[in-house]
This record gives sequence, C-alpha cells and structure tokens, in this order.
Amino acid sequence: MASRLEIIKLLWLQTLAALLLPSLSAASAQLSANSCSQSSDWSSGSVCGKAIDGNTNRNWNGGSCTATGDNNGWWEAQFDVTVRVDFVSLWNRANCCPHRLGNFQLLMDGAECASYSTSTPESVFNVSCGAGGRRLRVQSRTGDLLTICEIKIFGIVGEGFRFVSYRS
Repeated sequence: MASRLEIIKLLWLQTLAALLLPSLSAASAQLSANSCSQSSDWSSGSVCGKAIDGNTNRNWNGGSCTATGDNNGWWEAQFDVTVRVDFVSLWNRANCCPHRLGNFQLLMDGAECASYSTSTPESVFNVSCGAGGRRLRVQSRTGDLLTICEIKIFGIVGEGFRFVSYRS
C-alpha cells in the first residue's frame, strides 16, 4: 500500500503534467481556416485563398500558388475559434524561386512558435508549432516575395487542451 507521501507526490506529478503538457487525448486533424489574408498580392491571380484551396500543384501555371507583391511579405490564416496548431505542411513552388520559402517564421497570434531557415529549400515540408490562438502567420525573412503553393494546418479546435507559455 502506498504511503500518504507517495500519494501526494503522485497527485502533484499528475497535476504538473496536466499543466505543462498539451492534451494527449486529443488527436491532431487538419484545420480549416475560415479566412485568410496576406501582406499584398503579386498579381490579381495570386490571392491568399490559393494557398488553402486543397490543390497541391507546385507549378505556378497550375493556378494554385499565391505570392506577395512585397519583400518580407506574410500570409495569414484566421480561425473563428481558438485552435492549437501542432504542425504545418507547406508546398513550395517547383518551377521557379524555391528560395522564397527558405527562411520564414510561424507566428500564432503574433508570437513566434517556429522558425525555418535553409540554403536548400524543400519541395514539401512540415514545421512544428505547438501554439494556440486564432491567427497563424507565415512571415518571410528572405528579403524577397513570399510564395506558397499550399498550406495545410494540423491541430485541434477549441476546448479540451491548455496553452502553456514556456517563454519568460
């Protein structure tokens, strides 16, 4: 039989784990943004919605890529409810300019949850986030236009999880 001190330690550890760890019972699923925006449009055909149209065609002429018209541009998804974003999958442009998606940060409600930088950008890649809020932004740090051919956001919606800030 466990001693009183052991029971108190166990309860304390369970409480601490519940506060520090995201809910393990909630499985990540693809989240649907209710709207999007971006810093500017490179052309009338490069609107933000092309990045969330479900088409993963990585060729600009396929009509599914978006591009900003300004250097160090940004793209943002907005949600009606609070979500926890676990990871993001991004499809980079294949027929030109892959460096445009080679250095960026992910921001959740304005706070950085991840950053990515490489000299050899990938075609499709996943970036972990682990933060909650209502706005997910991809902020370019290349000094060039931002081009995204598709973005899929995975996480959980609403209640049933806790947000814990590990930043001081």
